[in-house]
Amino acid sequence: MNKFKHQTLWRQFAIIALFLFVGLCVNAQNITTTGTVSDEEGEPLIGVSIQAEGTTQGTTTDFNGEYTISVKPGTKLIFSYVGMKSQTLPAVNGTLNVTLASADTSLDEIVVVGYGVQRKSDVTGAISKVEGNSLENLTINNPTAALAGKTSGVQVVSTSGAPGSSPTIRVRGYSSNSDMAPLYVVDGIRLTDISGIDPSQIESMEILKDGASAAIYGAQAGNGVVLITTKSAKNKDGSIRYDFQYVNESVGRRPTLLNAQEYMDYMVDAGVYAADAFRALGWNGTTDTDWYDVAFGKGEQYKHTVTFEGGSDKGSLLASVAYLTNNGPVRGDADTYKRLSGNINADYQIKSWFKIGTTAIAERWQTRSVSASNQWGAMLTSLYALDPLTPNLVSPNELGSYSLMNAHKSELLSNADGMYYGLSPFYTGENVHPMIMRDRSISKNAGFNVTGSAYALFTPWKPLTLTSRFGYRLSSQHSSTYEQPYYASVQANSPNLNISAQNTTGTYYQWENFANYNQTFNEVHAVTGMAGISFQKNIYSYTNGSANQKDGVPAIPVPNPELWGFLNYANAGADKGIGGNESVDTQYSWFARAGYTYDNKYMIQASVRGDAYDNSKLPVTNRWGYFPSISAGWTISQEDFMGWSRPALDFLKLRYSWGKNGSVAPLGNYSYASVIGPFAASNYGWGQWGNAVWTWDTNQSGNYNWVNGNGPTTMGNNELSWETMTQWDLGFDSRFFNSRLSFSFDYFHKVTDGLLVSGVVPTLSLGGVTSPINAGGVLNEGLEFELGWRDRAGDFSYGISTNVSTLRNKVTKLHPTVPIINGTSFSNIVVTRFEVGEKVWHYYGYDYAGVDSETGRALYWVERDGKRVTTAAPDGADKANIGAASPDVTLGVNI
Repeated sequence: MNKFKHQTLWRQFAIIALFLFVGLCVNAQNITTTGTVSDEEGEPLIGVSIQAEGTTQGTTTDFNGEYTISVKPGTKLIFSYVGMKSQTLPAVNGTLNVTLASADTSLDEIVVVGYGVQRKSDVTGAISKVEGNSLENLTINNPTAALAGKTSGVQVVSTSGAPGSSPTIRVRGYSSNSDMAPLYVVDGIRLTDISGIDPSQIESMEILKDGASAAIYGAQAGNGVVLITTKSAKNKDGSIRYDFQYVNESVGRRPTLLNAQEYMDYMVDAGVYAADAFRALGWNGTTDTDWYDVAFGKGEQYKHTVTFEGGSDKGSLLASVAYLTNNGPVRGDADTYKRLSGNINADYQIKSWFKIGTTAIAERWQTRSVSASNQWGAMLTSLYALDPLTPNLVSPNELGSYSLMNAHKSELLSNADGMYYGLSPFYTGENVHPMIMRDRSISKNAGFNVTGSAYALFTPWKPLTLTSRFGYRLSSQHSSTYEQPYYASVQANSPNLNISAQNTTGTYYQWENFANYNQTFNEVHAVTGMAGISFQKNIYSYTNGSANQKDGVPAIPVPNPELWGFLNYANAGADKGIGGNESVDTQYSWFARAGYTYDNKYMIQASVRGDAYDNSKLPVTNRWGYFPSISAGWTISQEDFMGWSRPALDFLKLRYSWGKNGSVAPLGNYSYASVIGPFAASNYGWGQWGNAVWTWDTNQSGNYNWVNGNGPTTMGNNELSWETMTQWDLGFDSRFFNSRLSFSFDYFHKVTDGLLVSGVVPTLSLGGVTSPINAGGVLNEGLEFELGWRDRAGDFSYGISTNVSTLRNKVTKLHPTVPIINGTSFSNIVVTRFEVGEKVWHYYGYDYAGVDSETGRALYWVERDGKRVTTAAPDGADKANIGAASPDVTLGVNI
């Protein structure tokens, strides 16, 4: 036994000694490289990354620019630093000092432009780029929200916080009195809605802000263009990635509401109720309802994404699938958004001169929502209007204590537990119990969209690439509404049960063929050219139906909307309706662009596009429009006389652009046409009207014969055209300190001409009204600043940027017979206006001056005898411009 233990100990010792020997041998094989890394001026660089090629082994330089690393003989070291050209050098057993040359790699970055790409250093227009990696970790479900604060000149306006809602984007101001959304182009396909695209699958977003950059899209580019490129495979070895995101939501600003005692004090002071009236009307003495807690709680969002990618030297494939579910903060499941989406991006190099590829984005979505911006009943408005004396829920046994509820017992709505929603005896109006507003109407929307393209690239010789691309978008949507009988107040009630549904389908396709030429001569002359044609067709159709209660007969036999709230179950006694229509429009275009750069210093570029629409939009006599542009750039930092500015200044480029764009969004179908339509019924017969006797009826029946007649309803306009935006831009881009610091500036001047105006009064009219005419104008001008800093501290890289934009917006002209266009109304009161000399759609109302401390009444500023005074009793003539939605200054900060 002792002998065995002795042998075991010797064996263990021998193994340990062997490992120590091997370790010493391995260590003896390593070599140690030391040195200093500096810039071209000899200054040491702090935080330079030194990486052993093909391994995870590495180090960084210290505060003196010095480094030390031990590696195997034959290893190559990669020296990299922000703003410098990387170097790969073999490791030595000793000293290796390295000098890194300045290299603004961001200037060689590729920027997507219409029908091609450009180096960022060659861009002569105002184009902002948002990288896809800045979108990956944002808690958003819509790509448009990602642009908020990212770049100057772009305003993102959220009009609703409902799940699945889409923010509105404004590029360089408000250019029209109608639709002002930019054109979206996703992988070359034109879209009007990008809400179904998963933000994490976006490679980059370019915003074409100036007229010259956007002019290549002609009649659709007047409100700016957003180009989106989706991700393609980068890992050729293949990878599978899973991402999970969880978001907890709540209402950002909780309103401060009156409690029960404050409410009673207020109503007594205002003389509405006597102090002892509240109990007499039904208050139980203890109820103190916080309507915010009744309506809102916590919301949640989950998102799962799986991405597959791989490929070879011949081709690549990226495929992803994502599932998102968002239940908003409104209590219950009445505001939800669910989306299942996927995308594929694939390409294959069949021959050295022939490449094919395809992109596809598919989504299936479903949403439910509550009223958010309805003047006759919005959930948020009800929180401010309702009194805290009204109970949230009332049990069936308590109804006898509430006379109003007891009187309408059969019409009350209740929750799943059979508890009735409380009705207020103190407030009457359209904004009632928030849960009644949630449950009285159940609306659902669901649909799918498939967007994609197939393309082929031919390269007969290196400078020339021919592209043929077919793009499509197929969409279908189903919406339904179930309105059940209810009673909430004198103003908000309905004895009827109604159901309605609508199905829509859309088919869009485009076929584009274009050629790109790119050649450099003698290393100083760079020539680019592009020309092509485009065809687009859009088909939209819908069918709808309804079943409404008639003569007390319910529209459907049972009160369960989830199971029976469909048109097929409508009773024979219900009023039924059906409708449907189809519209088709087509567009044909040609376009061209040419550019020249000399010695990377002087750049000039010009483009032109011609667009034509079919008869659905424009008359045959005026269907073509032409949209030219020209731009130029001068890289001043390349000049010899700028040597004094080095090494602080790395890059400085001055640029100017001018371009003309259009907007077809305001054009309705056949707006230009002369239309014959029905008039009000006219009488033909005999009888007495006042002192006149009509004797047109030979039968002398003594009764009027009422007949429906027809006549001209619009007078037609064969000169109708699209709205036109003409814009010029002057700016510069600069970089300093090895491109750590960047600064850019732009001044733009944008004029909209030919604004569409309806309701023009002709000098001589034979009946009917005029068709829309091009008779208005808008001005937008402003300054844009972008400042950024990026750097590295060891393995930690960071960046911070800020942007500031100013905007001057003004309506410059309207037709003399239409000096003012009224816009949005609230409770039949006009609250926005479009008029000459003011901002687009400014708010129109009384100028609030505060509260009279003695009477508690609201005061308003008015003009009296040339003086600005306050009054508690303004009249209609005292209404004025009290502000606008377009900000004078916007600020964005990104870290």
